[in-house]
Amino acid sequence: MAPSVLIIDDEKHTREGLQQALAENYDVSVAASADEAFNLMDAHPYDVILTDLRMPGKSGLKVIDKALALTNKPAVLMMTAYGNIDTAVEAMRRGAVDFLTKPVNIERLDVLIRRALKTKTLEVEVKQLHERLDEKFNISSIVGNSPLIKDVIDRVNKVAQSKATILIEGESGTGKELIAQAIHQASPRAHGPFVAVHCAALSEGLLESELFGHERGSFTGATERRIGRFESADGGTLFLDEIGEISGAIQVKLLRFLETKSIDRVGDPRRSTWTCAW
Repeated sequence: MAPSVLIIDDEKHTREGLQQALAENYDVSVAASADEAFNLMDAHPYDVILTDLRMPGKSGLKVIDKALALTNKPAVLMMTAYGNIDTAVEAMRRGAVDFLTKPVNIERLDVLIRRALKTKTLEVEVKQLHERLDEKFNISSIVGNSPLIKDVIDRVNKVAQSKATILIEGESGTGKELIAQAIHQASPRAHGPFVAVHCAALSEGLLESELFGHERGSFTGATERRIGRFESADGGTLFLDEIGEISGAIQVKLLRFLETKSIDRVGDPRRSTWTCAW
């Protein structure tokens, strides 16, 4: 089935010309106003919406607001003969994926539509993967009826809503990472990254670089700048496995992060500091 495109423009020759140009590759509908487009959008899901900015009645900015309020959000492209930076910025701020000026270049339009469709597909795939992770690492996936397991599940539910640093104790193979994943999936950070580091598997120098990142040339083999796991996990959860095995020097830097939420990359001569938003 061809991707569906809705063209909204009050100029008859413009919308019909665009419809004809795109009809070979897309299932194209047209509307002469925002209100007409709203009725079509309520009745049919569209993959891409191409809307004029200035129209009698509601503007193209209102079309963006309507489109992005739908359950199945289409990608929105804005077009106008009154192209200026302020308008483009406002359209993108509202959620448009790109901006074109009239007369519309059909080849560029086709490229933007294909790019928008690809992005939309990736967003759907990411959403599906998150849903699968929610199912796999949901608290309900922790099996057990004993009082101790019920107490663990109760604690997971409580601490998941917190931004506090959490210490998970237990023998090897008892499911510490599973608990960490369950906390992550039940937390407001669930759609952020879950980054796990096996501290005991790395030497002191390598672990420092992995956790805090490094600058180019900071040591032999450091051919480019690299962000550490703390930065990679920003907005999500960092799980440090076997944290008791790390050296005293790394513990000092780790303590500084826990106290200040900031780190210095290895080999940074400017001592520039990155602060997380956790």
